[in-house]
Formats: sequence, structure tokens, C-alpha cells
Amino acid sequence: ASGKGTVSGALLPSFHLSGEADLAVTGFSLTARPFDAPASQGRQILGFEQAKVHTGLKFLPDRAELGPFEVGTEKSSVKGHATLFFEAQKGMDIRGRLEDVDLADLKHIATVQWAGKGSGDFSVVGPYVDPDVEAAVSLRDFELWDLKLGVVQGKVLYDDLKLSFSGLVAQKGKTQYFGSASLSSFSLDDGPVLELLAQVPHGRCED
Repeated sequence: ASGKGTVSGALLPSFHLSGEADLAVTGFSLTARPFDAPASQGRQILGFEQAKVHTGLKFLPDRAELGPFEVGTEKSSVKGHATLFFEAQKGMDIRGRLEDVDLADLKHIATVQWAGKGSGDFSVVGPYVDPDVEAAVSLRDFELWDLKLGVVQGKVLYDDLKLSFSGLVAQKGKTQYFGSASLSSFSLDDGPVLELLAQVPHGRCED
């Protein structure tokens, strides 16, 4: 990474620094662990090859705050605010919005291989070793691994190596369908386990 930033404030009697930064980042990773911890201590939440980052900065005795931040890749924009606590059990509180996002721009989110375009709101909250990852998304041309799902709206939850979709409203071709789905054990060598509950009022086999 390269960039520039400015901070100002007081070290004593109460530590408080604030400022802003502009960065050009390659091989970016957001991980569920402290920055100096081994890779085995937390999953990768988000990654992309290249991005430009602008963020406000604030450093307090118990936490660092980044925000409002804006991360821009070639085809995508992510805006939000992040609080990173120095106490590992408190972990992180990251909330934001995916705007005009091309999921192929992101290497993966929480180790999930997916593609599509759309928008949504997300949060990553909890201890570094096991945060709750939630999102409400609206996607088109959505693909989950090799499964092509079309236009999809719904809520997404990632917790304890399980990815869940609830309240799905989707359309593939001229076929509309509703339901929920979950993927688990996708960290294992034998691949993911898919559970799908769908209602297809008037389906077409060609879709």
C-alpha cells in the first residue's frame, strides 16, 4: 500500500488523535483477527486485488475508528464506518453499504466464491475470531460457486462456517421463486453442503 495521511491531537493526559488518510492498496484483505495475529486465528472476511481508500481516522485509548470510509475498486464502491477495539473479545464493529458492486471485483467475502452485480447493506460485528457477518442484498446475474441464480433479493448471514440466505425473492429467466438456503462445511476438502427450500409457483424448465 502507498498513500498519505495526517493526524493531530493529544497524547497526554488523555490519548486522542484524529485525522484522515488516502491510500492506494493492492492485495487488500479484511480479516477476523488482529493485524499481528497468525492467519490461523481468524478467517478472511473481504479481499480485493486493487483499491483506493479514503477514510477519516480516530485513535482513542480503547479503540481505533476508521470512517466514514470509502473503498473504490475498478467497478465497485463500498462506504461505511469501522470501529476496531484493542480488546480482542470486543473485536470489531464495521457497518456500511455496497454501492454498484460487482462481486467479481471482490476475491471473496468470508471465503464464499460468488459473482453478480448489485447493492446492499452489511455489518461485521463481534470478536475478531468469530464475528457475525450480515447483509441485506439485491443482486442480478447472481452466481454462488457454479450455481446461476438470476436476480436475487434477501438477507445473508455468515456465522460459524455457515452461510444462510433468508427471505429470498428471486427470478431466473421468467421463473419467479421464493425460499431460503444455507451452505455449510465449505471449508472442508469435499466441498460445500447445500440446503435449499424453494417455492416455485409457475416454473419453466428452460430457466
